Amino acid sequence: MISVICCYNDKKIYEKMLLSSLSMQTCEYELIGIDNMNNVYSSMAQAYNDNIDKIHGQAVLFCHQDIFFTNSDTLKIINEGIETHPDSIVGLCGIDEHKKVFSNLKYKKTNAYISSNQLTSDKEVLTIDECCYGMSIETLKKLGKYDEEVCDNWHLYATEMCLRAKLKNLKGYVIPVDCYHRETKSTGNRLDKQFLYSFSKIRKKYKKNYKNIYSVCLVTSSKFPQYHLKMLKLKLKLLAKRR
Repeated sequence: MISVICCYNDKKIYEKMLLSSLSMQTCEYELIGIDNMNNVYSSMAQAYNDNIDKIHGQAVLFCHQDIFFTNSDTLKIINEGIETHPDSIVGLCGIDEHKKVFSNLKYKKTNAYISSNQLTSDKEVLTIDECCYGMSIETLKKLGKYDEEVCDNWHLYATEMCLRAKLKNLKGYVIPVDCYHRETKSTGNRLDKQFLYSFSKIRKKYKKNYKNIYSVCLVTSSKFPQYHLKMLKLKLKLLAKRR
């Protein structure tokens, strides 16, 4: 059995996307829905950590509310991907060492791929996007809980876990699964102030371990002055958009 855990703040999207597609799945699963419509949790790391002990499956899938499983066997395929890579984090979107993002995810309304690089087989990557990823319970135990100090908002908690996993000789893989993520591109998160704040905390934590810090949305050198120049440009760009 696989446990699906989702923290949601919009019940309409949660029911229309994730829940409706889960109801079609043929494999055995348990759903751990975390209601955050009243802002009980201030970060995804906190929400997941507070509910990890409820997991009863042999594998766990951390999932956004706006994921839609296209076919009735999608969850079964994801579970099999986790079983194939038991000592890894397995996701549906990730970035490799060449800064290429791989995913078979699409936007539901337009049916357009979210990435220019699709997969026909499993692909090893450096970090994985937060939208949908999982692992065996054994791997979760090896990694421990999410870092609530570094990931104290809604960004980069899977990225941080992937960087931590690599230091423990664990890998990351993206698997070729067709799913929808969000209805349109315009509803997605951009590089906002909170994202850059979290990225800076991750860079501080891992700058001695990695020459570059990779996330699906941003890749920078971890070294001075390259990192600071990159972040300054991004912050100035954000300020310009507000005017």
